[in-house]
Amino acid sequence: MCSYSPSRARWSKKVQDKFAMPLYQEIWPGCKIESVEKYAEESDKWKRRDFSGLDVIINLLGGNEIHLAQRFRSADSGDDFSLRYMVPAPKGDRQESEFFKLLKAYKEGYWRPDLYAFGKTKFGKRANLDKKTDGFSFFYIFNVDPLLKAIIDEDLTYMGPNPNMDGSSGVYFTINDMPQETIFFERVWD
Repeated sequence: MCSYSPSRARWSKKVQDKFAMPLYQEIWPGCKIESVEKYAEESDKWKRRDFSGLDVIINLLGGNEIHLAQRFRSADSGDDFSLRYMVPAPKGDRQESEFFKLLKAYKEGYWRPDLYAFGKTKFGKRANLDKKTDGFSFFYIFNVDPLLKAIIDEDLTYMGPNPNMDGSSGVYFTINDMPQETIFFERVWD
């Protein structure tokens, strides 16, 4: 079974558009936000960037940009931040995923996202997002380089890898264990 799920992708896109984008506008007033997904559909160059972890480009006033990865979890999921560890490969075996790609990019000086947004919704994956609904129960943005350094230096431990229902596996990080320098933004709602 492939780890890409069209229904999960549609759900994440709706969560992004309805709840994350307004938060990004609040954090970076006046910014222009570009979702890489639309570019990835049109170009292999952008598709490679999407698979390397780039989900959103925040274009700041003055010309700078922030490259952002993001992950959203539903209310029926756990609270831990996760990174994909292994995913099914095209020939039926498994291949290294996000966890390994990010660590390699950090160690070898390759491109990686600047920040990683992570939010847990107050609703499940079957919620009708076209109706009025509350958004996140919590939302964090992590600094990617300090996060990767903490993993390498073993200042941040993780659980797993644990198998997922889609044939992939992930490693999980407890939010309260995150070193302070990894946290760029945090908000918790009642």
